[in-house]
Amino acid sequence: MGDGVQSRVFRFSPVLFLIFTSLFVGVLSIITTFLVVPAFEADSGSASSIAKLVGVCVGFLLVLVFIIYAATYKIIVTADSLVVKSLFSRRELFFEEVKGFNVVRNYNSSEIHFFLKNKKKFKMALFMQNETFFLEIISSLFIDLDVVEKAEEIEELKRIHAFFDNDILDSIASMARKFAKGYNFVGLGILFWLIFKPQPYAVVVVAALLYPFVAFIFLVFFLRVTKLDSKKYNFFLTIYLGMLYPCVGLFFLTLRSFSIYSYDVFLIIFLVVAAGITFVFFLYFTDFKKKFISIFFVLLFSLPYSYGVIMNINYFYDKSTPIVFESVVVDKFASEGLKADKNYYLVISEFGDKQNQQKVIVSQKIFFSVELSDSVEIFVRSGFFKIPWYYVAGLATENLEFRS
Repeated sequence: MGDGVQSRVFRFSPVLFLIFTSLFVGVLSIITTFLVVPAFEADSGSASSIAKLVGVCVGFLLVLVFIIYAATYKIIVTADSLVVKSLFSRRELFFEEVKGFNVVRNYNSSEIHFFLKNKKKFKMALFMQNETFFLEIISSLFIDLDVVEKAEEIEELKRIHAFFDNDILDSIASMARKFAKGYNFVGLGILFWLIFKPQPYAVVVVAALLYPFVAFIFLVFFLRVTKLDSKKYNFFLTIYLGMLYPCVGLFFLTLRSFSIYSYDVFLIIFLVVAAGITFVFFLYFTDFKKKFISIFFVLLFSLPYSYGVIMNINYFYDKSTPIVFESVVVDKFASEGLKADKNYYLVISEFGDKQNQQKVIVSQKIFFSVELSDSVEIFVRSGFFKIPWYYVAGLATENLEFRS
């Protein structure tokens, strides 16, 4: 397969070399200017000055090592192998071992992955000069698995939309890509809303609960043009993260918003709901059936979502009459963070069936209105799902608006 290929050498890209070296030198210059020089001016014999000098020397040594590495780094494509050499290592990949390759591009790096017949991977960073020409040579030698898989997905799209021509398919795919990107972006926005300013509480919770259903509607409307467990190809952009963001945010918001009095019924309801949501994922989103590891990604969504659904329905539809207990404020504290992101807690003495001190979240208003040893009333309500929860009296009308 590689008999007609002449040996070619590819070296480290001069542009990247200049960028990386400039970054290293710039950082070290800042450290030298603001740490080492002032330290020596203050006390040249201090241990602190010596330690900082050693740190800068180590930094300059790392820059030197990088320069040597970049200068000696090269990739040699021979008639039957690919050799990656630098001052510190030498790796050789024989063509007969390779089954195919693909290129993985992230925000900060690009790699080429060679898939070997022994099911192992040979990874290599694409830092070389003439990267395009290098990839052309590799494409002439091996099967590009990106191209193969993309072609398979295009065929699947054609089977789904057999009554459309290619132009219409391209239009549908283009709309799907735009929607998927917007969906993920909005999902991230809801996550920040849930974490940093969850007000009004009812609105943000409903938004988080309903947002995953937008994905269901989207998938049905576009007839599975966009999948959850997608590849990186044009037609199939992932919307999994867009669904996951609000669920994770909802979980943490709900976790710190409710004080559960008893977990006797909760676990049964939680397992039933989580199992149902997980089943729906596997039933409708067949992408996840391809890999056993995907069960992790399903549970990563279904477990926090189930918790949020159960606890918020248990709260919103709770029409029970509260049982009142007396308790005493033992301690109080606020969480770390900005003023808008603080949570306020009271530590209260034993009450009802609780034999130990309990921590309960309260509004800022209640937090600053009570002092240690003050008596407070604790309201315990049974909950819509019979999952009892409690709160400090006076929080009934402002419940869950903890950052007001």
